Amino acid sequence: KLKLGGERKTLTVLFSDIRGFTTYSEKRQPEEVVEILNEYLDAMTKIIVDQKGTLDKYVGDEIMAVFGAPKYETPEISSKRAVVCALHMLDRLKELHEEWKKRGLEPLDIGIGIACTGSSLAMTATARAASPERRSVTSRSPSCVGSEV
Repeated sequence: KLKLGGERKTLTVLFSDIRGFTTYSEKRQPEEVVEILNEYLDAMTKIIVDQKGTLDKYVGDEIMAVFGAPKYETPEISSKRAVVCALHMLDRLKELHEEWKKRGLEPLDIGIGIACTGSSLAMTATARAASPERRSVTSRSPSCVGSEV
């Protein structure tokens, strides 16, 4: 169990975003963009949870998930889970493409990156929200911030 304020752990972080999403969204009505984005995020989040990942955050069309926290797993296990998750995400995206085509919606392309972060600070709450009532799990590591993944 992680302590409030964080502990150093080796974690695996999965990043995914929609390629060309700004251009995609500029060509469509907001309702259509929200509809397809919600379907996509819901489908991908279910896969992350099924693979024992922890959703860290959405940033627009980006998904950031952590493997190996809050329940710690070795990097060998967490990195395999992240890779399997990425493969399932790509398979599910193909299914979504078929569903969207039937409804006349243009398919989306995604990119996925995985980083085993070395020694990271696994935090159960941010400094400003350090309360047992509001917890989130995130990774803070120079090896996954500002580096190509």
